[in-house]
Amino acid sequence: MPVFQGKLDPVSNREDWTYVVEIDDEDDNPVDLTDAAISVTIRDPRYRSVALAGSTADGSITVLDTGVFRIAFAAARLQPMRADTYEVGVVLVQNGVTVQLVLGLLPIVDGI
Repeated sequence: MPVFQGKLDPVSNREDWTYVVEIDDEDDNPVDLTDAAISVTIRDPRYRSVALAGSTADGSITVLDTGVFRIAFAAARLQPMRADTYEVGVVLVQNGVTVQLVLGLLPIVDGI
């Protein structure tokens, strides 16, 4: 079951975008993210192609604390994206188990 399903807050294609995710287990304890591989994919709804992607491997996702990580993209990475509502997915792989953490929509607005 995803941690989040729904619409994220809009972001301008002329600004940095960050999104912080907190993960708890069934007992409401923060999940140890040591050795976790986390990835994010932002998909263009019109063409269903990847518009932006990042991971813990490339530094776009950083573990901040037990059960907490941050997704961060610089404005230069969002600038080529046209105004639209994009699909977002975040996946965590740890100890051979893959979990979909986020299934959402991200409105990108045309910045000035």
